[in-house]
Amino acid sequence: LLVLLVIVLIVAKCIKSGRKTAAAEEAEEIGGINIGEINKEALSQDVFGSEISKTESKIENKTESKKEKKDRIRQEKREKKQPKFNGKLLASWQEKMPAASELWKYWQLMSDEEKETVGNLSRENNWAEAYLAKCGSDEAAFAMFLELWRYQGEKSDNLLKMLMRELANLHIEQSMAACRLIAEIKDERIVPLLLFALLKPEKYPPARVAEALAAFGVVAARALAALYRRVEAADCKLLILDAMGQLQKLCPLSVLKDAVNCDNDEIRKKAAEIIGIVRPENALELLRPMVVD
Repeated sequence: LLVLLVIVLIVAKCIKSGRKTAAAEEAEEIGGINIGEINKEALSQDVFGSEISKTESKIENKTESKKEKKDRIRQEKREKKQPKFNGKLLASWQEKMPAASELWKYWQLMSDEEKETVGNLSRENNWAEAYLAKCGSDEAAFAMFLELWRYQGEKSDNLLKMLMRELANLHIEQSMAACRLIAEIKDERIVPLLLFALLKPEKYPPARVAEALAAFGVVAARALAALYRRVEAADCKLLILDAMGQLQKLCPLSVLKDAVNCDNDEIRKKAAEIIGIVRPENALELLRPMVVD
């Protein structure tokens, strides 16, 4: 009986173990999905690493968005800090002319209508004259004179005369600035004044006058040619020939031809010098009279 009891216990234990193994196998095959295989696949892949990477990517994108937001806020602050023209500012300028640097700062952001309003105010209060007096030492004054020029109307005649006075200024910076302004404005009404100045070397620097004239191109060439034929004095003719040299290819060759055939040796030498500067295609033909001599 004891032996029989032991056999029964062993059989019962085997049956229980078999049931457990079957249950486990059934659990692993739930819904036709082999859980064991999934576990093996999970172990073979960096599932957690992948998830971490995704999380880091989201954080990075979020950080990038914050950076963009900060950039936008900075841009908005810069725009708020930019000077804006308004009625209050205009009223203060009606009381007192702004410094050229202050006006230039606002001018660049003004609409055409606002510029016209300020331009008219500048004409009424002679701002252009004040800025012209400082254009040699203040680039903002130089720039604002150019910008305000178109609004000066009937006052532009007087400003042209002022430009000529500044051209004769003993301070070279101021004289050079006036020369640059004349070249930038290119108002042909000043050409006769420049021709007159060219014949007054004791007051106006001839080189500066010639440089200003050169900005007018063909207009200056015709005016200088007419002036050369009208003057008699040799020293005046020499000044005119020098100015013609500044015109380069626009230099009137008919004048050079006349000068080469002149009886005055100084004028002939000067003509040859100018031919060497402008280098016309018929240079040898022009110089033939001097070769014969």
